[in-house]
Amino acid sequence: MSGFERIIPVLTYQDIPAAHDFLVNAFGFSGGGVHKNAEGQPIHGEVRAGDTTIWLHRVSPEHRLNSPLIADVANSGLFVHVDDVDAHYERAHAAGALIDSQPIDQPYGQREYGARDLEGHRWWFATRTAVQQQRERHHRRPDRCGLARLAGPDRHLRALSRSQVRSDPDGRLLFAVRCVREFGG
Repeated sequence: MSGFERIIPVLTYQDIPAAHDFLVNAFGFSGGGVHKNAEGQPIHGEVRAGDTTIWLHRVSPEHRLNSPLIADVANSGLFVHVDDVDAHYERAHAAGALIDSQPIDQPYGQREYGARDLEGHRWWFATRTAVQQQRERHHRRPDRCGLARLAGPDRHLRALSRSQVRSDPDGRLLFAVRCVREFGG
């Protein structure tokens, strides 16, 4: 199987032009336009969140695609990292987004909030907290022998056998025996 190039989320809307404008105004996405068929009916729209394109699709009974507005259910959503989640929340709230949860620090290192767009699609926006950013920098920093300190005992250690890996009681990697022996530690 070849590698993946990208994933494009597809969201179904009854009113593609209104959804396009809402996502641009409330969530700050870049507009990609709305395409119409020969009869002038909107059939496709696009917005961009950074390098990610999000397609806005028409309600399509032949493909069994419907808006959460019609089905009165949202069984999925999109999670977007932003630079400043509090400022993003204020913008979305002022533009009329239905807020599911206000910005709150989560124990897994993010400050996030939840919202719904004008047809009920679920969105979550987050910023990594300073603690999480510090953890990420620490885990990327190589130790004395060029191995990264990892969160779990089995991650990225295919070249080492189980007998060469030592972990603390919580399963965090402490060191690789090969590394310690090489430096006499």
